[in-house]
Amino acid sequence: MKDVVNSWRLLYKFGYLSYYNLTWYTSTPGPVANTNYYSTNPSIARDKDYSSSDCFHIAWEQGPSYEKIKYYKININSNNTLSFSDYYEVSYPTGDGICKAPVIVVKNDNNPMVIYRLYNHYYPDLATDVVRREKYSYGWSSVEMINLSNRYIKSASLGYADNGTYVTFFTDDFSKVWYKRSYWSSGPFQVSGLTAQAVQTSNWDDMGNMKAMSFNHGSSPYEFKITPAAAPQKAENTITSAQQIEGIVNSKDVYFDYNFGNILLDGQPVNFVKLDTDTKDSKQKSTQADLMTEPFVIDKNSELLVDASYFVSDKEKATELLGKEGFVEYDMELVDAVNPEKVISKLAGVKFDKDNLPELTQKYYSFNTEGLDNMQVRIKLNIKKSIKAETYNVKVYSASSEESIPKLNYETVNITPKEIVKEYALNQNYPNPFNPTTTISYAIPKSGKVTLKVYDVLGKEVAELVNG
Repeated sequence: MKDVVNSWRLLYKFGYLSYYNLTWYTSTPGPVANTNYYSTNPSIARDKDYSSSDCFHIAWEQGPSYEKIKYYKININSNNTLSFSDYYEVSYPTGDGICKAPVIVVKNDNNPMVIYRLYNHYYPDLATDVVRREKYSYGWSSVEMINLSNRYIKSASLGYADNGTYVTFFTDDFSKVWYKRSYWSSGPFQVSGLTAQAVQTSNWDDMGNMKAMSFNHGSSPYEFKITPAAAPQKAENTITSAQQIEGIVNSKDVYFDYNFGNILLDGQPVNFVKLDTDTKDSKQKSTQADLMTEPFVIDKNSELLVDASYFVSDKEKATELLGKEGFVEYDMELVDAVNPEKVISKLAGVKFDKDNLPELTQKYYSFNTEGLDNMQVRIKLNIKKSIKAETYNVKVYSASSEESIPKLNYETVNITPKEIVKEYALNQNYPNPFNPTTTISYAIPKSGKVTLKVYDVLGKEVAELVNG
């Protein structure tokens, strides 16, 4: 409810229901801390295990512009009063996006899990993603983002099962109903034959029994329907799922963003390394290992397609932040699978500086692999910056289907390898003669164990330089 007298805050009343008897512990509504006129769409849940703690958890949408999702833990005190703790902005890692319609559930460990819908600030009425985060004893997890290629999210709901698994149900702008099970499962899956504009689920005893209530109000008959259970699908029913990774640099409320993914190698998706959802750093600071794909093999006949997009959130603030010499640079690189520090070729990228602060820019790349020969590689995002800023990432899941809009106008880019090793080589040391040091270089065409030893003129081993 809203508080008209005191600047329209979120309010609560706390009571106890026993059979048919309702007892109120608060005679008049009390205000939820840190809320105001622009606090809307609250979602609340209670602890599952009352033996260890007895609390409520609330998430709400906080405006007035660039809405964020805020959270409070509501403690039940011994005298039946309530107190608030653990105030947190759940939507922090999603940067400059508009965040709306939170749904909160409580896990078996009495910590919350929250989903919300994410809108791009260029299109504030169109939700592009469903975002999920959960809290652990040491802090909040990294972000899972689910989206449908070339579609928008109209509604979303979250259910949690007693065995610790969960399901996200959501609808798209074609009035189709989808769901995705726990984080690393496949999907999303479409609920066959069901049309709806809104969906709602709840906690269930078992994942295999979990269902949702759908509401079709787009055309007559206006009706509620129960979805089939969100049981595991057979492989042939799986929606082909590609992935994206997003590297965000944040300083003084200015966000530089580079997103790439939906990588297809000869028609098959290339996935990213798994992010640590149990990270203790609530801001999810990136390492280079977080921002690259799983290994894959590429040759001169491969078809490699990659999507990318980038933007800066506020050009005026970014100009002031970067000054004359400041920059934030993103390089999408093709690297060696075993040694990702070894760059084979730069594929694409962008450098933000005072002269280049683009609005949202979408790119579709088709890479010419003619110069490559049966190489095991990865694609990595390398971030360089001259300003003091935090760097973090989110992973995006993107489901494709037969109704997806095909991508057009691919930009063809030739891959120019910096150096391709085709044979074993041990090069002359330099300098020679030397005192006291020299450099010995060698090359191998594929990964493997290397032993490099030095012998004197009599054949006696003097030193072992490399063994591994």
